[in-house]
Amino acid sequence: MSIEEVNGDEVGIWDGIAYIIYGNVGREIVKTARGDGSDTFLSLNDCLKAVGCDGCGVCTVILESWTSGRVYRYGNYADGKWYTHGKTNGFA
Repeated sequence: MSIEEVNGDEVGIWDGIAYIIYGNVGREIVKTARGDGSDTFLSLNDCLKAVGCDGCGVCTVILESWTSGRVYRYGNYADGKWYTHGKTNGFA
C-alpha cells in the first residue's frame, strides 16, 4: 500500500471503531449505526478535536469496521495533512 494524502473532513466512519493515538493520549471511540437520524459521521479531523490536537505533533488514527480498516497519520511530515499508512483486517 502506498502512502497517499487524504482529506481529513471527507475520510472517516459512520460505524465501527476509531482508535486515536496522540502524544501520551490514547483514546478509543466506538461508533455504532442505529439506522435512524441520530447516526453521525466521525471524520479524521473530528478525531483530532477529540484528543485536543492543536496541529502540533503526530496523531495516528485507526478506523476499523467488521472486516477491514485503514491507518491514517497526521503531522508526520509537519505539513498539516492526513496520509494513509496501512490497512487492517478489521475487528471481527
